[in-house]
Amino acid sequence: MRMPSRLFRSHLARTSTPAIASVRASVCTSICAALTVTAMVVSSATAGASPASLSAESPAAESLAVSGGVSNAIGIDGVGNSACTQRMQKALTSVLQASGVNSFGGIVHSAGNSVVGNSAKPVWQSNADRALAPASITKLLTASAALHTLQPTKRQETGVYLAIDGSLVLRGTGDVTLSRRATAPTFYTNAARISDLAQQVSHKVKYLPIKPKRLIVDTSFYTGPDMARGWDRWDIGGGSIAPIVPAMLDGGRIHDAGWYSPHTPTPSLQVGATLAQYLGIDGLKIEVGKPPLALLPLGKVHSAPLRDRLHDMLIHSDNVLAESIGREVASEMGHPASFRGAADAVIATVGSHNVPTRGAVLEDTSGLSSYDRLAPRTIEETLRPHNFSEKRDVTDIIRDNLPVAGESGTLRYRFGGENAAARGHIRAKTGSLNNVSTLAGIAYSARSNTPYYFAFLVNDTVYWLATMLVDNLAATVYRTGC
Repeated sequence: MRMPSRLFRSHLARTSTPAIASVRASVCTSICAALTVTAMVVSSATAGASPASLSAESPAAESLAVSGGVSNAIGIDGVGNSACTQRMQKALTSVLQASGVNSFGGIVHSAGNSVVGNSAKPVWQSNADRALAPASITKLLTASAALHTLQPTKRQETGVYLAIDGSLVLRGTGDVTLSRRATAPTFYTNAARISDLAQQVSHKVKYLPIKPKRLIVDTSFYTGPDMARGWDRWDIGGGSIAPIVPAMLDGGRIHDAGWYSPHTPTPSLQVGATLAQYLGIDGLKIEVGKPPLALLPLGKVHSAPLRDRLHDMLIHSDNVLAESIGREVASEMGHPASFRGAADAVIATVGSHNVPTRGAVLEDTSGLSSYDRLAPRTIEETLRPHNFSEKRDVTDIIRDNLPVAGESGTLRYRFGGENAAARGHIRAKTGSLNNVSTLAGIAYSARSNTPYYFAFLVNDTVYWLATMLVDNLAATVYRTGC
């Protein structure tokens, strides 16, 4: 996830506290109240509308209206054409129309009484096949591809080897979570410690007749550029990303003090220098590049299992983790461990499991690129299980690791004011870029606790309005769901 702009980035950093969140919630209360009144008026005005007018399925009905510039939302009744469903459709359409937002795509699908929930048509949709900038909800595809391709117990290795010329070689295979902390709890869940690696190496180095003079950080496991097309280097210092290399400390953070803390522009040198410090070898020179032949292993550590790394990626919207996991998928499928290889592997994997990927364009696997495009239907179908084994092995794991509205992760301070009742009842992945806000997940209806899968994407809209709209729509699903 990227903070929406330099101004908002600093603003949100200052306002991410419960006290300020309550102020923001009060502001949202006033605005949401106005939207509620508008929705009541629109609902009353459309009370006599025929079911046919709510179920138009033509492409024209789904496109943006040229006159008035408001998205023509259409409701498709997939749960028996009940009055309850019609009320839900009208409420969602009213919220969207009241917002005045034009660049929007969204879809809602009820699981109903079906365990896998893929038999019925969507309950509601608007421009569901329109490819829009998805921001960090791209990570849902990355998580799905990883769980379809890799074992949840899979770990990444970081090792130190002795080269033929006597140099030490630090070689990573994609563990970007390596912790600099020797004793305190690790920043990432169950991360390996570089101090443990140094201890193993030191034990063997002391028996060498000649002490090593060089420590070479081998970055060759990844190929291609270390920054994706559509990334902004300002986001390194801003705390959203670091150049992607196969071994890092704490995701490239300069200080492991918070999820959005400044990152280093030279993560390979950072991890090399930290290892050298723990080794305590005088005059050890740090280099980055392709080393001479290195055959003798001196020590190795392993990352947390994939399951833990997916949790950190989803709950905190960690971009560096998303890129490393995307490369794991690429390597497993025989693609290059690069931005292009990872993006192609993720799209191919979800597409091979009954997810429509028409119009999908990815330049990375985190969603940070301004060139990424995904349709709401693609994202919603990624969340929804298509068979029982997928439910057990993929979608249930994703669901259990999503932020919870008002309680955890990137949704901790969301859903205040008129939407406060939805706290604890919505699990969703957030996304934000400049003038982009997205939300995709599962809302459990207040009426029956029925799960509704949804994806809402807003582009070309000021951040606060875009975020308010996606939250209002999700809360409406919770309130009006059958």
